[in-house]
Amino acid sequence: MQPRYDEIVALTDAFCRERLNEEYAAMCRRLAAKLSRKRPSPLEGGRANTWAAGIAQTIGSVNFLYGLVHYGQRLYHGRPLRPSPHSRGGIR
Repeated sequence: MQPRYDEIVALTDAFCRERLNEEYAAMCRRLAAKLSRKRPSPLEGGRANTWAAGIAQTIGSVNFLYGLVHYGQRLYHGRPLRPSPHSRGGIR
């Protein structure tokens, strides 16, 4: 499991070094470590770059990296979110 963890962390570290910062890299490493300790580890299946992207996406979204909350208004790519016509008042 250690080689798989190292492969995924190398990808998340490279992404965080290029686009984010060391704090995000540390959070990505922590999540990858947590996932690698589970038995059976979900990191055993799938491609390493897919896992690295999913980890970075998860860390970014829980830390409001994508601007979902801006001055109390929910936004998506700078536009206000509208309720989905297919849900009961949910945000799409």
